[in-house]
Amino acid sequence: MIRLLIILLGFVGVSATPDQPFRVAYNKQVTKELTTWSDSFEKAEYIKTIDSREFYRMLDRTGETMGTLVLTSAQGRFERFDLMVVVDPAGKISLIRILKYRSEYGSEITNKKWLAQFYAKTDSSFALHKNIDAISGATYSSHGIINEINFILDQLN
Repeated sequence: MIRLLIILLGFVGVSATPDQPFRVAYNKQVTKELTTWSDSFEKAEYIKTIDSREFYRMLDRTGETMGTLVLTSAQGRFERFDLMVVVDPAGKISLIRILKYRSEYGSEITNKKWLAQFYAKTDSSFALHKNIDAISGATYSSHGIINEINFILDQLN
């Protein structure tokens, strides 16, 4: 119980600034996802905001960098959806979660099994039908998330 409280405070420890609207909106959800993903996650420190994308350095209990957390949104067919992306120090995707999907179409991309195809690939960019499988009913959302992930990877390289 105390460890969970410390972890929750670790992500919220630094008060959010106007550059961090995703942190304000999704703090509890992101913290829950990160602590489920890694039991050594301690906190996320704000780095910068690029075009509404929030970048955070993730640290473990020993203070070592675990990777980069990016809170962002991507374009679906009609509406934007919010997501979190974790990139490990080697530049590979470790975790993707859709935080909020607003449209009634294309929600198939929230499927964890579909999202897992991005993990640990050595490709420097992703493309539908090339190294990412299509998903029926979510073509626009698939393109949106792929474009967003490619932008994030470019920024981190």
